[in-house]
Amino acid sequence: MKVWTLDTALQRCQWPRHFREILSQTILTGLISDPYAASRLINFSTRSARVPFDYSLRIFNHLHNPNAFTWNTIMRAHFELQNNPHQALTLYKLFLAKHAKPDNYTYPILLQCCAARVSEFEGKELHAHVVRFGFHQDVYVRNTLINLYAICGSMSSARQVFEESPVWDLVSWNTVLAGYVQAGNVEEAERVYRGMPERNTIASNSMIVLFGRKGCVEKARWIFDEVRGRDMDMVSWSAMVSCYEQNEMCEEALVLFVEMKASGVTVDEIVVVSVVSACSRILNAEMGRLVHGLAAKVGVEDYVNLKNALIHLYSSCGEIVDAQRIFDDGGSLVDKLAHGLGMTRKGAWMASRIRYLRFSGGGVVSIKVGGGSWQPSTFERICPAGGFGAVKLAMGALTCWSLNLLEKHAGRAVKNSNRKILHFEETCASQ
Repeated sequence: MKVWTLDTALQRCQWPRHFREILSQTILTGLISDPYAASRLINFSTRSARVPFDYSLRIFNHLHNPNAFTWNTIMRAHFELQNNPHQALTLYKLFLAKHAKPDNYTYPILLQCCAARVSEFEGKELHAHVVRFGFHQDVYVRNTLINLYAICGSMSSARQVFEESPVWDLVSWNTVLAGYVQAGNVEEAERVYRGMPERNTIASNSMIVLFGRKGCVEKARWIFDEVRGRDMDMVSWSAMVSCYEQNEMCEEALVLFVEMKASGVTVDEIVVVSVVSACSRILNAEMGRLVHGLAAKVGVEDYVNLKNALIHLYSSCGEIVDAQRIFDDGGSLVDKLAHGLGMTRKGAWMASRIRYLRFSGGGVVSIKVGGGSWQPSTFERICPAGGFGAVKLAMGALTCWSLNLLEKHAGRAVKNSNRKILHFEETCASQ
């Protein structure tokens, strides 16, 4: 096998046995020692879902002096395909030990690994290497640095990298803006947004989301109307509908949703959940049914958060049969919790709000229940739903009777060292 025939053979490769045959030929002919040929083999094996990752590692370990492209490929594979950023960063140490020379693609991969690990310390070490090897002027590297610092919550460092950049592209502006949006810094986000030489839809949508979270509905609407004159997408509509719903302007949310549909914009599960939540707030079961039908039509009816929202809607409006039907279709522990509360409280459920937040690894962080006293029978109904051993639940405070009930139904799952306890926060109806 020759170098010029390798690419042709790889293009025709469809099964692992074909790849093994090609690999055997490169070993027998000595072509495996050619840096270009080895890099092509590794690049193909890491991108092919049908070739086990072990083949890539074996080829890589066979090389005496892999080039930067090969190192980058194997590090990227560890990060993107194996979901192992730690191993990619470990390989970088070996990379330096072998005196290999990085290129402008090396550090963006590694900085993304640090961002995935939310490791500012490792990121700062790499930042020093970026400067030492002379890649600090590369716009792609700088944008990845900005993103790293923003994810780690160090906006001062992100802003410094941004300000020191000789060239700002669209990604630079969007990345630093996204950092301020994530941090909830309205003042700085507005300053960056106003300074953008060309405001794009992504940036505008980010600002709508931020203003919605901070209760600045008028500012969000101003940006939304500004986007309408340019290049509005589904996310713009969804963000504005969600903004209204979050700030309890439910009538406005429903009107905008109707306008969205009239404009022919495609509906996704996110905006449908916002609209159903708005219907729940104002107890508009009729509108909720229409939205439910639309969700079924566009194929998002089985979305878990939508099911939870629909159970909340129908329970709030006293439509227990409909809530039961959705519940019987199958669901998560969250579904069962919402259902248990709705079925037990009935009318009182109208004054309640369930809020569940998810954290990494999945599960429920907290559930807030409002609307008066909560009898132990409610918890009795919820506990048999099970799932305590499989779902991460936040540590919280329970009354003595509820803790006993939890241990009764959860058994050993709540008595082991990794204790998983539901946190129920009750607020009085007067609040």
